[in-house]
Amino acid sequence: MSNNNAVVTAVRITVIVTIGIKRTGDIEKWDMCLRYPL
Repeated sequence: MSNNNAVVTAVRITVIVTIGIKRTGDIEKWDMCLRYPL
């Protein structure tokens, strides 16, 4: 079950980062998302 939770978390982070890139196109914000995923 914890594997499923890890996958869901990874997908959520990926979606948030992708949306952030599309909205801002800012590499710095993208880098911050990778360093400090929420």
